Amino acid sequence: MFAWLFNDRLVLSTACLLVLLGSVSWFNIYNQEDPTFPYRSAHINFSYPGATAAEVEDNAIKVIERQLSGLEDLVQIDSSSLPGQGVISLELAGHIYETDLAWQRIRNEIAKLTDVLPSGVSQLTLNDRIGDTQGIVLSIQAKESHSVLEQRAAALSIKEMLLQVSGIRNVELVADPGRRVNLTYTAQQQLSSGISPLGIALLVSEQNVYRPVDSLRSLEYLNPVQSPGGLTDSAQINSLAINNKQGQNFILAQLLSVQEQPDEFADIGFRFNGKSSIGLAITLAPDSLRVTDFISRFDHALLKINQAYPELVIEKVFFQPRWTNERLTGLSWSLLFSFVLLALVLFILMDWRLALMVSVAIPVSTATTILIYGGLFNGVLEQMSMAGLVISLGLVVDNSIVSAELMQRYRQQGMSALAASKRTISELTKPLLCASLTTIAAFLPMLLATGDVADFVRTIPVVVITGIASSLFVALILVPALGRHLLKVKSSHTGSELGIRFIEKIISAPKTSLLFCFIILAGLSGSQAWVGNEFFPTTSRTTAYIDIELPAGSSYQSTLTQVKMTEKLLRGNESITDIASFIGYSGPGFYYNLNTLPRQKHMARIAFHTKHGANTRDVVRSLNTALDGWQSNAYIRAKELGQGPPIDSPIEIFINGNDRKQLAQASEKIRELLIAHDQTINSRILYNERVTAMKYRFDRIEMNKAGISNQDIGSYLQWLSEGYLATVINDNGYAVPVYIKASEKDTTHSSNLTSITLVNERGQWPISLFAQPYFSSESPQLFRRNMQASMAVRADLLVGANDDSVLESLAINLKTISDDFNVEISFGGEGEESSDANSAIMKALPVGLLLLVTCLLAQFGSIRLTFIILLSIPMAVLGIYPGLALSGKAFGFMALLGVLGLVGVVVNNGIVLIDKFLSEINQGQKLEAALINSVILRIRPILLSTLTTVLGLLPLAYSSSPLWPPLAWAMMSGMIFSTLLTLIVVPCATKLVWSKKQTKAAQSDKVTLAVERY
Repeated sequence: MFAWLFNDRLVLSTACLLVLLGSVSWFNIYNQEDPTFPYRSAHINFSYPGATAAEVEDNAIKVIERQLSGLEDLVQIDSSSLPGQGVISLELAGHIYETDLAWQRIRNEIAKLTDVLPSGVSQLTLNDRIGDTQGIVLSIQAKESHSVLEQRAAALSIKEMLLQVSGIRNVELVADPGRRVNLTYTAQQQLSSGISPLGIALLVSEQNVYRPVDSLRSLEYLNPVQSPGGLTDSAQINSLAINNKQGQNFILAQLLSVQEQPDEFADIGFRFNGKSSIGLAITLAPDSLRVTDFISRFDHALLKINQAYPELVIEKVFFQPRWTNERLTGLSWSLLFSFVLLALVLFILMDWRLALMVSVAIPVSTATTILIYGGLFNGVLEQMSMAGLVISLGLVVDNSIVSAELMQRYRQQGMSALAASKRTISELTKPLLCASLTTIAAFLPMLLATGDVADFVRTIPVVVITGIASSLFVALILVPALGRHLLKVKSSHTGSELGIRFIEKIISAPKTSLLFCFIILAGLSGSQAWVGNEFFPTTSRTTAYIDIELPAGSSYQSTLTQVKMTEKLLRGNESITDIASFIGYSGPGFYYNLNTLPRQKHMARIAFHTKHGANTRDVVRSLNTALDGWQSNAYIRAKELGQGPPIDSPIEIFINGNDRKQLAQASEKIRELLIAHDQTINSRILYNERVTAMKYRFDRIEMNKAGISNQDIGSYLQWLSEGYLATVINDNGYAVPVYIKASEKDTTHSSNLTSITLVNERGQWPISLFAQPYFSSESPQLFRRNMQASMAVRADLLVGANDDSVLESLAINLKTISDDFNVEISFGGEGEESSDANSAIMKALPVGLLLLVTCLLAQFGSIRLTFIILLSIPMAVLGIYPGLALSGKAFGFMALLGVLGLVGVVVNNGIVLIDKFLSEINQGQKLEAALINSVILRIRPILLSTLTTVLGLLPLAYSSSPLWPPLAWAMMSGMIFSTLLTLIVVPCATKLVWSKKQTKAAQSDKVTLAVERY
């Protein structure tokens, strides 16, 4: 049935074909820097002109929250209310992967609110693509004097050109200055003409309606008729006519001026190297391009654009494809270096024939893995899958080493090549299958876990599991086929006399040996004190950023002034090159780890590049030293780009309740605790002091007498401020809003509402007749979290500090504050993300452990022997700390992944030892002899497997990316200590258990014999 296994021509031809197809897949597989995440986060944005933050919350935010509260898909609803606008942040549950359907269900719920929300609330906009990485950002500046609108028009044309480049999914304007038509209508013109601004707005709106007209039919042809109406040019507004209530006719050109200009109320800006700019943020199509090919296409397109617009300076601000290429190239060299290093060590430590057999198995297993992952399952090559290939490189060798060593031993015993290969396949199929399944079981929790962090690393277990499965078939099919041609009959070498005596001495005193191992484990456990904690390390990019947050309610100009001051500080640092500033919002998401925040006037983000060779971390620390104490009421902090999920601050404490006064008092107490703590800095509360605002009480009876509604007053206020929206003109596919607006002089003199005169059909009415001003204290910004009023206290950590230890030291005080002020306290920041990630892994961990234990029980049929093999797990776990301590790496999520990977690898040593021991026992060997032989005959492949695994991880341990060393050092250190201790613990523990079993069996035999004699 399995005769094809011994058809060498077929096996070797198949191996060559797999290498060829794997190579083709390697050069055609899509690649990108980071994995693609499901879209689980979204923002709902809306405007509510004239409303205070409290009115936005009461009349809109709470209504939307109630509508969405019944949706099971949502696990988090946060909101922020500001004067005239609201933002709701939504988070889907981590187990949801059909996110488009989930967001559509939410859109359906939002659509039901059209007739429920106040008329002043704009259409609710759901943006479920805030997680997109806009990895390319261009700056567009004019060489000569160009108007802002001309510069914007050029940017829009360039956008259309870029959208034609294959691989680009979307292009957005950065800090779009906007384009609007202002119909400037003064208060004096209103009084003299008797025509209200609303009347003019209604006229313009009616003239901008397309009325479809059918074609005139005749017997021979259809005669189309041009539809009347529809404005195509702002100049057409000048010719429109309007009558006042006395019947007097006016041409609008007599009453107002028409002017096209940027939106002066956009309150958003982009500066590049100290100059105002318009930018383009480019999103690449995920999982569907090869970055190396895209770079050449993009550069060619950019060259053509520069030639088409010689009057513009178009520069790359951020260009992620370059980093992607460098990252993947570095990991590719790591893969090649690992292979060369493994092959070199194999040829040094093994017979050249054995080394050749195992070395050939490596590229075949790797090529098969790439073919299955990329060619059959359309996997994408990114830094996680590349790291998975490097990790699997050391693991795939193990099975082949064991197979080659055993086949050589049978050849040394005089077996023919065919008989030796058959015996090898027969004897190793079950234990190698068990060992492979246990390794797969260890990586299974990473594969089954859900959530953003699990999605980030998911391709690691996918690639490793694929590699292990490939290596199993290579070890059982290809290696024996190679052995049938390469291995010769040689004299057997069982090991040095000194080694045998050492093994005998260990096994002869099992309790003493186990005590010795226990002391070593205690020492390993003690080394944990020298290992720090870090959820995810920072990146190695030469890019960093500064977040600026002024008190809510601060003007755009105040934020811009702060940005310019900060830019001046940056320009004085010789290590900094380009500086990109985004004012009024957080800017485009040029890196996956950045939090993308909605537009708010009091916020800004400044990103900067450091020179090649400069230490970005040192630059960030020096900047923070300079920034400390700049302004007591502003948060200004330089930060490195991080890894893992985006985090605003490492310490984030949420205080939720129903009484905002109690929330404020509790928040202040918590802030005082953080200020007093010796490991925290920049403690701050996400709320702002109340501000004094002028408000008005309206006499509804007098308003009704004058025929004036609330909407009329609201519209007049818009006319006197940023303008009342009359209509929207369609200009070549671009929407251009038309506003009727008072003059700047009118706006300045109308800061007091009572100075306004309102005109309607009944006459002219000073609003002072029915409006009385008064002063009120208002909150400029209000927060809610999961349908409760909320505040947040944030803090940064000193270098080397740990968020868990800080929060643990504050636990008792936080509980007291919670009870005293009747508030709920929860945690965000690094602690929340770490807890969610670890929880997701732990939920899936039982599945992996169940598979692992099931495999061991199926292989050996003994709970005791299974327990002995599992002893290698705590030895591996404790063994990671010396490596992390000596390398100076912190324990975090990546080190945790290393521990999980270790679990399946280290048990394999116990499996091959116990399997050989049982084989020796079945052949009639005595207990000690069976144990000694099992160690002597398996110690070489065990040590070689450990060495190859460690060497395979070595390139990751010294990777230029800070992401991989913690994982690599954890696995390397754990492997070394676990292997050395396993060679002592497993035979000693087996002797104790087996001796006890033999004693019970002997006693049972004596009882049986006595009964028979009786």
